[in-house]
Amino acid sequence: MHILLCSKRDLVACLMLRRMLPRLPPARITLLLANRQRSQALAVPQLRLLRLFEEELPNQLLFPLARGAGSPGALVPFEELAARHAVDLVVADGLGRRGRSALYRELAPDLILTFKFGFLLHPEDISLPALGAWNLHSGRLPDRPGLHAVFWAMHDGEKTTAATVHRIDEGIDTGPIAVLKERPIERERSFFHNMVQTYLMGADLLADLAVALAEGRAPDLSPQESTPDRRYLGLPSAEDVARFEAAGGLLVEPEDYLELVRSFLPSTA
Repeated sequence: MHILLCSKRDLVACLMLRRMLPRLPPARITLLLANRQRSQALAVPQLRLLRLFEEELPNQLLFPLARGAGSPGALVPFEELAARHAVDLVVADGLGRRGRSALYRELAPDLILTFKFGFLLHPEDISLPALGAWNLHSGRLPDRPGLHAVFWAMHDGEKTTAATVHRIDEGIDTGPIAVLKERPIERERSFFHNMVQTYLMGADLLADLAVALAEGRAPDLSPQESTPDRRYLGLPSAEDVARFEAAGGLLVEPEDYLELVRSFLPSTA
């Protein structure tokens, strides 16, 4: 069995993999990393800051420092995670749609799992794995398809967010749902904290799905209703973020971030 994991190189994906990899079924595993830069996000200062915390600071500083630490419990970068779990690591930055499709065909996976992956799978990609292609969406489907579902749930005053695993079809977040799990939004905490916790919950759901599929247990799927007024969430604008902050919300609380980074450090006890 060959499992292809498709994600991006950022802090949250690293946290998810640290949680998922020990729980996946015995298999050949390939991790494909490809980052998509959305120019719209650079126009919103708070989203630019979020990218600094999620991608740039880990990739340019934290992960390189961790490589030299060598201490048990230290922050584990992608290369070391892959080595620890005998995972093949493929970096696909800069590949276009045809290049990615050719790579999927070359890898010939039996199962594809995507999370935090900024690229669509096309029909020829979806048809490759015998056990299907599945995506983790960080929001409740079919209510909140699209980008930054946790932000929009908090922005709109909802009490919970959700992680939804669905089978990938030709639409965007439209495939039948395998599992959906909710968690209470912690209003006293930042968007970043709530987003991380939602993705970690989703990592468990993906691992459970992979185990079930490997054992021949197909999930019961719930089709999503297609409605003409289905609204896809986009990136928050500066006005959206200002409204969120005016209501008392924070995108990133420094202490939340430091708490997360400290959890990787070796114990001094």
